[in-house]
Amino acid sequence: MSEDANRVPAGFLRVAELHVQETVEKVAHDVRNALAGVQAALQVIHRRRPPGGVEGEAFEAMEQRLGALDDLVSSLAAGTRQREAAETVELESVLRQVIVWVESNRANPIELQVSPARTSLHTDRLRLELLCYLLLVRQDVDQVRVTGGTVELHGSIRLGPWEQGLIGRVARALDGTFSAGPPLRIELPQD
Repeated sequence: MSEDANRVPAGFLRVAELHVQETVEKVAHDVRNALAGVQAALQVIHRRRPPGGVEGEAFEAMEQRLGALDDLVSSLAAGTRQREAAETVELESVLRQVIVWVESNRANPIELQVSPARTSLHTDRLRLELLCYLLLVRQDVDQVRVTGGTVELHGSIRLGPWEQGLIGRVARALDGTFSAGPPLRIELPQD
């Protein structure tokens, strides 16, 4: 095998990076929710016991540690939000690029039908690439039909709840909607 065949396409790396960012944001959100409950409980307990002495110092130390942990989670979540600015993107060109990436690992090609050509979206290109990759990496997609900002996938597609949730979150991050179908459908706002 040549070195080029072993190289991971840059698009795959960008999609993987965005997937990691999405996961970190979800974990940060979940941790922040858990911390809010712990902080509220600590405040209730603290109000019932008079401050001062060893107990008061222990509560203050716990509140400081929880505050520091909350700050850490917030900065982690904020760091993942450094997204590229929205840009005008041709939906067909992104789909064609992702199809090239995924067809190297498929036995059968994906048929792409676009009508009308040149549908422009004003969106985050990386998120759109991630969404297209999540949809097209599947072996059970035979055909993709694009009409304006609507993308329909045809084939014997079966998505589990986790896959539906992930695809739905990415579609919503693009201000779009997702329907598991059949056919599986994503609707994205046009430029």
